Parts: sequence; C-alpha cells; structure tokens
Amino acid sequence: MMFFHTVLHFPIPSYSGQAIMTMPVLVPLSDLIGLSRQTCVMAYQYGAIMGDLIVPTNGALMAIMAVSGIPYNKWFKFAWRPTLLMLLVGAMAIMVAVAAGYK
Repeated sequence: MMFFHTVLHFPIPSYSGQAIMTMPVLVPLSDLIGLSRQTCVMAYQYGAIMGDLIVPTNGALMAIMAVSGIPYNKWFKFAWRPTLLMLLVGAMAIMVAVAAGYK
C-alpha cells in the first residue's frame, strides 16, 4: 500500500485528493485481509509524505527549488537516496505495526 501511494502521488499530488481516490478501496481491502484501518492510513501517510520529496508535481517543492536556483535533476540526484531510506524505515514501522497487531 505504501509503495502504491508513493507512485500515485506523482499524478495526484494533493493529500486530500489522493485519500478520496484511494481510501474507499483500500480501507475495505485492509478489513478483508485482516489489517487494521490505522495501519492502512499509516501506509497512506508514509507513502504520500515521502513522495513529496521527489515528486515534480509538488508545487511547494518546485517553488522552493526555483527560488533557490536548484534544477530538478540535481535535486533528484540528491534526494532519491534519503527518500528511499525513509521509505524503508516507514515500511519497517508498518511491519512492526502489523506484527504487533496495531489497532
């Protein structure tokens, strides 16, 4: 779910828009497979928020990069490794939540 939300954050950079598009499908799916709804929302939050660091459709990121004079390709070369590391930490947190039965 977290990977899905990260990829989906490219065409839908809005948090509320992404939640409206995905949660009506993913929450019943998480109920069906035995995950808690909180874990489903945690996967959404980690995926969408971490995607903000590299998504070129994020207006705030593009504005900050324009003001500071940093081209996107230079930013992406710098930011993809920390983003991947934070996504792995988020995935481990979700695995701990599932193993602990977080409800």
